[in-house]
Amino acid sequence: MTQRYDTYKDSGVQWLGEIPGHWEMRKMKYIFDERSEKNHPNEPMLSATQSEGVILQSKYQGRVVVVNTGFEGLKLVKDGDFVIHLRSFQGGIEYAYDRGIISAAYTILNPKYPEFSAYYKRLFKSSSFIDLLKICVTGIREGQNINYSKLKQFFIPLPPLSEQHSIVSFLDAKCGKIDEWVTKKQKEVEHLQELKQRVIADAVTRGLNPHVKMKATNIPWLKEIPEHWEMRKMKYLFDERSEKNHPDEPMLSATQSEGVILQSKYQGRVVVVNTGFEGLKLVKVGDFVIHLRSFQGGIEYAHDRGIISSAYTILTPKYPEFSAYYKRLFKSSSFIDLLKICVTGIREGQNINYSKLKQFFIPLPPLSEQHSIVSFLDAKCGKIDEWVTKKQKEVEHLQELKQRVIADAVTRGLNPHVKMKATNIPWLKEIPEHWEVKPIRAILRENTDKTETGDEELLSLSQYTGISRKKDAAKIGMFEAESTVGYKKVHPGQFVMNIMLAWNGSYAVSEFEGIISPAYCVFDFISKDEKMYYNYLWRLSMYQGAFKTESRGIIDSRLRLYPNKFLPFPTICPPIEEQKQIVSYLDAKCSKIDK
Repeated sequence: MTQRYDTYKDSGVQWLGEIPGHWEMRKMKYIFDERSEKNHPNEPMLSATQSEGVILQSKYQGRVVVVNTGFEGLKLVKDGDFVIHLRSFQGGIEYAYDRGIISAAYTILNPKYPEFSAYYKRLFKSSSFIDLLKICVTGIREGQNINYSKLKQFFIPLPPLSEQHSIVSFLDAKCGKIDEWVTKKQKEVEHLQELKQRVIADAVTRGLNPHVKMKATNIPWLKEIPEHWEMRKMKYLFDERSEKNHPDEPMLSATQSEGVILQSKYQGRVVVVNTGFEGLKLVKVGDFVIHLRSFQGGIEYAHDRGIISSAYTILTPKYPEFSAYYKRLFKSSSFIDLLKICVTGIREGQNINYSKLKQFFIPLPPLSEQHSIVSFLDAKCGKIDEWVTKKQKEVEHLQELKQRVIADAVTRGLNPHVKMKATNIPWLKEIPEHWEVKPIRAILRENTDKTETGDEELLSLSQYTGISRKKDAAKIGMFEAESTVGYKKVHPGQFVMNIMLAWNGSYAVSEFEGIISPAYCVFDFISKDEKMYYNYLWRLSMYQGAFKTESRGIIDSRLRLYPNKFLPFPTICPPIEEQKQIVSYLDAKCSKIDK
């Protein structure tokens, strides 16, 4: 995908620049229809997310937002639609994986040519296209509307369909592997962040003395505090301020990671707004801001002065000397639980009912103890943040190293001076001159033997761990069949593939004897090849991406790689002795990296 085409031409649009000479350019209105279908109150609620597309709200990190009215006015979204939402100017247009209803403020696009959707899913999330969306922003709030009447007049690229497929295949393979690294990194980071939250919660609600005598609070979100601490209602510690008509002040952003800062500082993003400055609220340095995501991340401290959405609640502390402590308390998991009690509204971004919140009691330690808690947390959390940064870099480096090692070994061999030859395979340009290219059917033959009793040991297949005994596999709440009669037999050394997840690397050589789902494919090696060589080779991202190209289905979750598409697939075949050397080398090298 790094190769250049023979000719390029000016696309005629500023946000894109040049495109290959044989590509078309079409206005968006000729590729998508806008649909505004309402009055479907019985459909489930959807969420437009930047990470997972448009999905059922109940799937979104397990969070269900209770809504009571207004269903008739929400827009219908069908799976396969594209949705422009209030954060599209940041993360692009989202693809709908589920059917349901969503905010009437969103724009629903129905593709006229569904076969182009896979390509546009990627284009609409690209930085170049997001730059175009920013040109079409309207409104004065942080969540910005995209003016579709303006956007639909813009030209967007339209490569030939076969080339779209190649682009999608390349991106799926490349991005899929990156996503795996990110997932692993995020899990390790999450553990450290959970540790950080426990440290903060314990310090701000229990103090630093583990032997201090505690007393009951009689409030649901905080059962006990140190005996010598006070409890006061929030309304006695903070004043609500709603000062407007400061149009010359700079725009602010309320962020969960950095607090309330100048919008121009927020990842270098400046949102252009043209009207309505007079209606925005003034925020001063040292204020606290309750925003539409406070129910997730707490109340934010203002590091800069400026103006912000009138939908937000601005709190000014009556006792500024307490602010350092409350900065920590307001971001603690215990306090966020209290905020969730005070949620109102039906939108994804939830309002906090401050009239309700201000009646709640919150802890007030002695000022000297507040200072000690703040100093302790600054040091402790700073150290955890250092661990997080270090862990992220280590994981990224090792994963990149492992992939380079495997890819080089299985596609180029172990001799760095070997002469290479072209393969005529688009996703693998060259291999050592003495290697062969064969269809997979020259290596594998499908075996459909099934159990008559179901008494054999049940096996499990994972894209991460390969074949394992079901009793040893992680318990993830999978469906348990009432009977395993008719399941497929698996013998050590056979190749097993989940045709529904082959595009994601769910296949492996088995070390075990047993049975597995009849929906899976089991293959015998019909040659004398080193089986684990192909276990390494076919799990490369380049092969996963190529397999995805041959899979059939509408969306990723429904793709199937059937044997009639899998077996004709070209695979590289080194001499057997070289296969054995490669496997021995990789077993040792990867084992060391994994440690």
